[in-house]
Amino acid sequence: PGRANVVISRNPDFDAPGGLVFSSMGLGAAAARALADNSDVDEVSVIGGGQIYAAALPIARRMWLTEIDAETDADTFFPDFDRSRWREVSAVRHEKDADNEAAFVIRELVRKG
Repeated sequence: PGRANVVISRNPDFDAPGGLVFSSMGLGAAAARALADNSDVDEVSVIGGGQIYAAALPIARRMWLTEIDAETDADTFFPDFDRSRWREVSAVRHEKDADNEAAFVIRELVRKG
């Protein structure tokens, strides 16, 4: 609530009630940045799927990467990326417990340079 939502979709008929729909990451990112600038917001966040993450990765400056300690039958994954171009600034590990089926680590990475 209270946040602008920009949706990227290849489907020209896709409707996102309350959101703005764009056909490419470039158009969507430009609109999101303009909305953020006009709202005094310093950061725009991207939530995926895998193809959205892959499209956003070249323009990302910071990421929160969750690595889950589990083998699954998943068919969608975060894209491979060159970790040498990123600096880890924090990592918080969460153990398996009543609320989490598997242990996981949330890493904050910032792009070098």
